[in-house]
Amino acid sequence: AFELARHAIEIDPKSSRGYHALAVAYWFSHNVPASVEAYETALSTNPNATELLTDYGLRLAMMGKVNEAQSMLERSIRQNPMQPGTNRLGLAVCFFEQEKFEEALSQAQQIGAPGVVYGYLYEAAALARLGRIHEARSVMSKILKMQPDFFDNISGDLEKRGLNEMMAEKLIAALQMALSE
Repeated sequence: AFELARHAIEIDPKSSRGYHALAVAYWFSHNVPASVEAYETALSTNPNATELLTDYGLRLAMMGKVNEAQSMLERSIRQNPMQPGTNRLGLAVCFFEQEKFEEALSQAQQIGAPGVVYGYLYEAAALARLGRIHEARSVMSKILKMQPDFFDNISGDLEKRGLNEMMAEKLIAALQMALSE
């Protein structure tokens, strides 16, 4: 991934896409400072790229920089309101972290990706925090149908994806509320 991203940058150093690819490669290699630098370079080359704004906004949200992330994500949606629902995950993360659980729930429900667990995680967690335990359990059952052992190593999975440790603990605590009542 690094080699291809760097090659794209060599071909067109004024395009945001190569830097965006490099940022993602660094992110999943857990080199957050290099990832942020590459995202910033990508944004400097194309500050209006909505897919870049959405992806970087999600990463900022996962780092716990929710105010900066929310601003970037809302700007992306204003610029392109027809984005895929999966681009709402970052806002669900932001609102959940801000303890705006109705808003987190609304964003999570707009994700509309039936084969992806992460929207369901925030939907279930927001429902649990709103006291809607039965509904939270129902959403959690969808996750278990997709990945029966998902909750066995949820901490490791969230860490692998780069979610801030304290945020992961809050998310897991909310999910445990649904399981314990």
